[in-house]
Amino acid sequence: MGRIRRADVAESLRDQIVTGLHVGRLTGGDRLPPTRALAQEFGVNERVVLAALRTLADEGFVELRPRSGAYVVPPHPTGGSATNAPERG
Repeated sequence: MGRIRRADVAESLRDQIVTGLHVGRLTGGDRLPPTRALAQEFGVNERVVLAALRTLADEGFVELRPRSGAYVVPPHPTGGSATNAPERG
């Protein structure tokens, strides 16, 4: 069996978060499992999981809170007029 890279773990976690949000299993603000549990799930060292979580934090998928854990960031609304400049008439 080949080595599991940080990018592989990050991609798998990203998929789990996105799927969980879509099916209602996760909501913004939910705490992810502890690093130790994720490391066991993926069969990797905890440092690999931490690096993957940092990648996901940089991408805006999770928020890392010191001494507390990783939390799902609420999805951003897509579209809508709130982001559009007001029309001039």
